[in-house]
Amino acid sequence: MEDDSKMEHRSNLKSVQAEKVLRPSKSGSSDPHACGAVSGSPTPFSLQPNTCLGASLHKKLNRSYLRHSARLCFLRFLLMGSLSATLVSCTVERFQPVAGSTPQSSNALVQQFSDHHLEQVMSVADARHLLERTGFGAHPEQIARLIGKRRHEGVDKIVSRLRTEPWLPVPSWVREPAPAFWARGDMEEDERQRFNMARDREMGEFRNWWVYEMIESPSPQTERLVLFWHNHFVSAYAAINEQSVAIARQNLMFRKLGTGSYRALLKAVIRDPAMLNYLDNENSSKEHPNENLARELLELFTLGEGTYDEATVKEAARTLTGYGVNDLHNLSFQIKPWHQDRGWKTLFGNYGNYDGDDLVDLILEQPTAGRFLTHKFWKNYISEINLDESELAAISATFRASDFDLTVLYRSMLTTPAFWAQETVRPSSSPPPIWWWEPSGPPECCRPTGRRSRTN
Repeated sequence: MEDDSKMEHRSNLKSVQAEKVLRPSKSGSSDPHACGAVSGSPTPFSLQPNTCLGASLHKKLNRSYLRHSARLCFLRFLLMGSLSATLVSCTVERFQPVAGSTPQSSNALVQQFSDHHLEQVMSVADARHLLERTGFGAHPEQIARLIGKRRHEGVDKIVSRLRTEPWLPVPSWVREPAPAFWARGDMEEDERQRFNMARDREMGEFRNWWVYEMIESPSPQTERLVLFWHNHFVSAYAAINEQSVAIARQNLMFRKLGTGSYRALLKAVIRDPAMLNYLDNENSSKEHPNENLARELLELFTLGEGTYDEATVKEAARTLTGYGVNDLHNLSFQIKPWHQDRGWKTLFGNYGNYDGDDLVDLILEQPTAGRFLTHKFWKNYISEINLDESELAAISATFRASDFDLTVLYRSMLTTPAFWAQETVRPSSSPPPIWWWEPSGPPECCRPTGRRSRTN
């Protein structure tokens, strides 16, 4: 009983000491006794002489709080200020390496595939880095919940909370039948103006909803990924006859499929009404194939420039003929057989009666398939400058081996050594990240339009 009492006393004493270490004094000064830095007592963690971990952590979290508050104020300004009609492409600045630094390379195979870096306990800088790179900022409470966890545990937490549905209810019109866009050409001028203005109001409402979703969602990593997909699969509200519901449905599609199969996502994109309208595929027929969608699919969505020839573009365009939108049936995808080219095509050395789905499958069979998207993920989550080709090749191979599972690619980005490298993780003394937007304005999908007369 005496031994048990002593053990309980030691346990309580350690708890009190730990609480003192993590909680600085009200004056903010460092108390060496509270930090365990007195003679004869062990110093917890790795402390410099006369430095209190509690005070240091408190200051770092305060700085993070100010940075996070600035970001939220900026987003709220978009809603309440003069930019309330525009969803700005709020993206954390691309963190640049120190001048003169060189990319960290993995010369040894053991270093390349080692997970030792993921076993390290996360510091304040690590936690903030992970949160900022995957979301839109780092709240002190979020940082505090990650401190002390191993890096792979932090990554698991981020990945496991990716969502396929929005957190806040979308505007009711998003899930209702589409307006009568088909009748707009027969409307009188005043009626047409009212119809167009109603669509602009819907688009403004959707922009505001998305900003609130970014702020309120427990999964900011989802919102950043959705923003990535909108910038990867570009379309524009102004270029699709102000079909606001098509843009909103596209946003929901990116949420639903953006963390699953890349193959399934690509097949959905070539059926997406907003994309088909934006790239004029509705006018693509057997007699006059439109090459816009085929070229974008090859160059900007999957393989990249220089990985195909013009003959491939022409044959790919033939596979996508007849892919259009039914304006009379809820603005939904429709294959128009009278426009479809059902003849045999030659693609990547293969000959067959291919359609759009076959085109996607053939693209993903190419040796470079997956590499282009891997590079874009790297630039979005790690660095636009420091490209480690050995790590990129390893991630691309893993992505391909998973049958192009997007969650595998996402996790690989957050667990690769380059993500946690010193030149990638900003030192705590560096300036806070800055919210910025391109001079050209918000993402193409959500740009406002000036009101004007229409004849169609």
